[in-house]
Amino acid sequence: MMVRGPSGAISSACRWKEANKVLNRVLKAWRMLKRHAAARGAEKNLPVKAQTHCGMMMQAIKTSRLFLRPFTPADVDEIHQLWSAPGVRKYLWDDEIIPKETAQEVVAKSIELFNEKGLGLWAVTFHKQSTIIGFCGYWYFHEPPELEILYGIAPEYWGNNLATEAAGAMLQYGFQYLGFDEISASADAPNAASFRVMEKTGMKFLKRESKNGWDTIFYAISKNDFRVDESVQIIAPEADKQK
Repeated sequence: MMVRGPSGAISSACRWKEANKVLNRVLKAWRMLKRHAAARGAEKNLPVKAQTHCGMMMQAIKTSRLFLRPFTPADVDEIHQLWSAPGVRKYLWDDEIIPKETAQEVVAKSIELFNEKGLGLWAVTFHKQSTIIGFCGYWYFHEPPELEILYGIAPEYWGNNLATEAAGAMLQYGFQYLGFDEISASADAPNAASFRVMEKTGMKFLKRESKNGWDTIFYAISKNDFRVDESVQIIAPEADKQK
């Protein structure tokens, strides 16, 4: 299990072009596994997380200041605008201005990933507000595929520990709801802001190595070492209408 950390508020090690190809292979293999299991009448022999989370209701999350909800098709315009901001695209898309179709594709894949595995990308807003100020969630990166956490906040909101708050909520979701035993974080070696966020969530230095040609530093935290934030609530989207 890998976690991706942000620079300032966005991860610079996040290589989305490669990541989308990796995710396509993961989803294809997952669907094939389920089809074969169904054909043999052996769904109960699928991995535990497959039985627990496939087709599950997509969960929303509340923190002390933030409301996190799974991406929907209606979010494409706002997500595209967020990912086009210079301070965001610099780290998320290697400073490339992506077309709207790319944001639409990522949103669609996130929805599919939720349906298949109970995780994906969440939009981040303030309580009782609809404007998207960031995103967070789980995605597949690297070869072989590794599930990582990623998160980002719009530049105008940097410096308020919002990235740390969102990242902590994702860790808590991973440990409490998805049943992970350990989660790791990685970022490019020069990305000092990433490591500050990781440390604020309780992660410790793990290793430094070349990953897919990038000088990368890894941090990690176990479920036993993670400090639960009692203000974080994992809820069904219908339970909060944000009125």
